[in-house]
Amino acid sequence: MRAKIIGAFLLGVAFGVAALFLALRLMVAMGTDNFPRHWSKEGKSDEDYKSMLHACTRALLLGEAFTIAKNGRTQEEVRSLLGSPDIVVSGEDYERFRLRRRDAASAYIYKIGRCGITKPYSFRVLTISFDEVPRIVSVEEWGLNDGDPWASAD
Repeated sequence: MRAKIIGAFLLGVAFGVAALFLALRLMVAMGTDNFPRHWSKEGKSDEDYKSMLHACTRALLLGEAFTIAKNGRTQEEVRSLLGSPDIVVSGEDYERFRLRRRDAASAYIYKIGRCGITKPYSFRVLTISFDEVPRIVSVEEWGLNDGDPWASAD
């Protein structure tokens, strides 16, 4: 009886170690080296880009994007890790679109889509704000209303 319990325990440990190993391999494969391929608009047709937003691909990867976009990174580092932004806002446009950071001079905006949004908003975006250097000073996710020009998958 004891031999069966010990055997079952060892088999469980072996399966657990194998599952952990496979999960870690998957995380490495989906790591920052491959991240732009899944996140970025680059290399995608307009139709594929819209499908990506409607399928919630960016929403599923949002936590990883926050991890990648650390304060102090440069615009070049952000572009290399996340790909080109959907919208770049700077100068007078930054002021006109009333982005929240007073210590920032520009921002990259990545559209997330309609996934997981609660009323009164209907669309999500990730905003990475940069100072004059330009280095990241804030990373925020926020909601937009249907009337906002950025609240579309176009």
